[in-house]
Amino acid sequence: MELDMVNLADVAKDVGVSGKRRDPWGELMLQAEGLVGRGVSKLEIEEALMQFVRKQGWPEKMRAMVSQIVQQVQQQKSTAEAEASRLATVEQMEVVSLAEVEPLAVQWLWPDKIPLGTVTVIYGEAAMGKTSLVLDLAARVSRGAAWPDGTTGPGMGEVLILNGEDHLDETIVPRLMGSDADLTNVEAITRIQVGAGTRASRQRRFSLERDLPALRQQLDSLCAGQLVIIDSLEAFCGTLGRAQVRAVLAELEDLAVEYGVAIVVVSAGTKCDLPVKNVWRVDCDVLDAGLRCWVPVRCNWGPLPAGLAFRVTSDKIVWETRAESPTADRSRGATPKQEKSCQLKDQAEWLKTHLADGPLPATQVVAAASTAGWSAGQVRRAREALRLVCSKETTANGQWVWELPNRPDRTVAGLVKLHGERSRLGIEGVEDGKDVEDAVTVSA
Repeated sequence: MELDMVNLADVAKDVGVSGKRRDPWGELMLQAEGLVGRGVSKLEIEEALMQFVRKQGWPEKMRAMVSQIVQQVQQQKSTAEAEASRLATVEQMEVVSLAEVEPLAVQWLWPDKIPLGTVTVIYGEAAMGKTSLVLDLAARVSRGAAWPDGTTGPGMGEVLILNGEDHLDETIVPRLMGSDADLTNVEAITRIQVGAGTRASRQRRFSLERDLPALRQQLDSLCAGQLVIIDSLEAFCGTLGRAQVRAVLAELEDLAVEYGVAIVVVSAGTKCDLPVKNVWRVDCDVLDAGLRCWVPVRCNWGPLPAGLAFRVTSDKIVWETRAESPTADRSRGATPKQEKSCQLKDQAEWLKTHLADGPLPATQVVAAASTAGWSAGQVRRAREALRLVCSKETTANGQWVWELPNRPDRTVAGLVKLHGERSRLGIEGVEDGKDVEDAVTVSA
């Protein structure tokens, strides 16, 4: 049961003028909680709180707030006592023989990727396109479209969205329209109305800790609900501790099982250790900063499925058709050691291919690498790993030229003949004392 709470906006203005405490509600709640457990009557508590109000110099019109605070504290005490009484009763452990358990096949919203009847977490850093991704999923469910990998869609269904960071009119609806969603099958929970029809009526944000009963009521009203999107976990329970977040996810899991829907939770974390069965990450491709990899991290039903890649446009996402499915090692979210090794290997392969037909000016190679999304430092590390031979032209405006080592045709016009004098000529990649033929043969 939602408790009505007065709107503090007018009171806060009066209190703020005096320059004293600006949170009368919190102060009075602390005082009331200290009095309610002492066997004091409601009227005596209200009078004690009013004396506190006058002492603080707050306005007399706060008596209505005082009365409401006392009522709320007494209700909380009664609820706590009832819960304690319930827990004090004798409980019996339930044990079941596994021979009596009927195996059930996993039901899928998106085969091998998004199951029904459970919670899926999609996480990744900011600006990775997570919201665009889940809205594309919502659009496909709303119109019963096929999935990006070509598998058959679930059939037209209803979608429920909780978004705590984006405006419906500026972001959510335009992106859904860009993905051709059937908006008649998509609903969004905006705010919780408290004290509807009373003078103290107000709105507040949805809270996963407090409002799961309201979410249950909304699921009851859906005729063909298939997908619930919560974006993001931090927006709806960011103030909760680790244990509380885990408890919330357990309750969401129960809801998913009860209603047979897929609940997709978006998280802005850089890692995920939440107790869920299905986890995916969104990250950049190591070679293309504009490409996003959607890769599996955890799947309790078998081997990890294939990942997918997509690009984010102004109003939707475009899925990529690739011969090789993205994996965790090809995205920036891998461990630092895996990420560095993977990047270096791919960059070295690119350099070998780029220089396969012969030497090229270093500036041209760096420019091409920059177009591919690499930094100067990444190019340098790949060059060192390949032990490229770097030689400088002897012309007035001579430039550095890069070539692969151990090439049979390593004659470069315009370069002086090397005599193992790397330091004097400013040539890198040739060890002092090495035979000329083992370095670079140059025609004068």
